[in-house]
Amino acid sequence: MDKQTMDFFVNDSPRQGPVGLSLAGLLLAEGLGRGEPTQIPAGVAVAVNQVVIPRPQWAQAPVASGDRIDIFSVIAGG
Repeated sequence: MDKQTMDFFVNDSPRQGPVGLSLAGLLLAEGLGRGEPTQIPAGVAVAVNQVVIPRPQWAQAPVASGDRIDIFSVIAGG
């Protein structure tokens, strides 16, 4: 790993990304939002190290080396 990249996990799969990557940037890199953060589907939720991060914080929330990030769809029902 060079100094400009870091290792983390997305849905239990190892990933590597640039230092300074935000959650919004990660979601776009994962193919959500068609290149625009405002286009990320409303039913998407993100947890970092088992803590759900509110959508308004995604642009500022940094991804850190070793983070375990879960991206999932919220489904209503009962």
